[in-house]
Amino acid sequence: MDTPESKNFTLKLGTGFRDAKKFPTRKKPQKNRRSDSGQRFEILLALYQIIHWKIVPKHRRWPRYNKYKNLITEKHKKIKIWTNHFGELSNDTTGNSRSDNKCENLINTDTDYYPECDNTTIWSEITDALADKPNSKATGADGVPSEVWKLVMIESSPTSSLAKSLNKIFNIIYDTGDIPQCLETSVVVPVPKKGDLKDPDNYRGISLIPTLAKLVAKILATKLSKIDAKYNILVKDQAGFRNFEECAGQATTLYETVRRRKIQNKETWLCYIDYIKAYDRVPHMALLHKLRSVGIGGKLLNMIKGMYDAPKIAVRVGNEVSKPTEYLCGVRQGCPASPILFDFYINDIFKGVRGVRVPGLTSRIPGLLFADDPVLFAE
Repeated sequence: MDTPESKNFTLKLGTGFRDAKKFPTRKKPQKNRRSDSGQRFEILLALYQIIHWKIVPKHRRWPRYNKYKNLITEKHKKIKIWTNHFGELSNDTTGNSRSDNKCENLINTDTDYYPECDNTTIWSEITDALADKPNSKATGADGVPSEVWKLVMIESSPTSSLAKSLNKIFNIIYDTGDIPQCLETSVVVPVPKKGDLKDPDNYRGISLIPTLAKLVAKILATKLSKIDAKYNILVKDQAGFRNFEECAGQATTLYETVRRRKIQNKETWLCYIDYIKAYDRVPHMALLHKLRSVGIGGKLLNMIKGMYDAPKIAVRVGNEVSKPTEYLCGVRQGCPASPILFDFYINDIFKGVRGVRVPGLTSRIPGLLFADDPVLFAE
């Protein structure tokens, strides 16, 4: 986010570079040109570091409020504040998130699963997922950029050593459901929003997941989307995170529903619900049971179980990274599979809602959904 100090960063940096070029340098023979360039580079690098320290990261050096609203200035204690802050968001305060006991009697899982759940991951699925990954993005704890994996995109079948290894890793993960420990940890970077930047509540966390883990999750999400498209699992009232759906379409449906009923002198009552931290409060076991109840099982469900078996988060502030803590509740931030997994979790939210009749339609409409934002209809 731009701050008053960082808005002029590019301008000041460019001016600094131009000024650096004006430094008097002694003319040297042609053979020493490389030495002259090296000195100039060192000057520019030192200048950049000075400007970067003075302008960009001021909010990183500010003291932080702990949960008792006391200002903390010590560096190691500030890291602990961030760890506790984001750790509380993923903490299971009820004790039910990872417990089967609360879900077994509430969700019926005695159903067959779709055969597509056991389909083998083919090479084209991997290359398609790689093609969808943007370049020049921050890496996770592995430090491997997406561009490394994209080197195999041009191969129609895995022929190079890298492609063969990548294909083997994916099929082992898919067949066994075991996620390597090195892919379990997400690194959260606090980014300022607005208000008092000494307060951690005025920051949002950007989660950086290992690129290989994101690739696995992307393929998983694609498989779920294809199964949903074939069997119409998700309710048509949901438009969030779905292909060919958009917010404008939901707004038009809402307007048309009210308009048609008004023509017939019928009232329409609307109830808007805004859930606080809906994605952070999804119980892991309830999510898995709900997936099983709608026909997701086999290898696909085992891979999802593996993703949520022991996820962890660490917080990075500047060059400091905290120790990982357990991710006990909520869908994983920054994970490509989280949006559609949340759609499956919230899919039955309108169950039991009577809704309204709309002139021209044969069935009643209980409400509309856009991701975690529902609106209920009533007469």
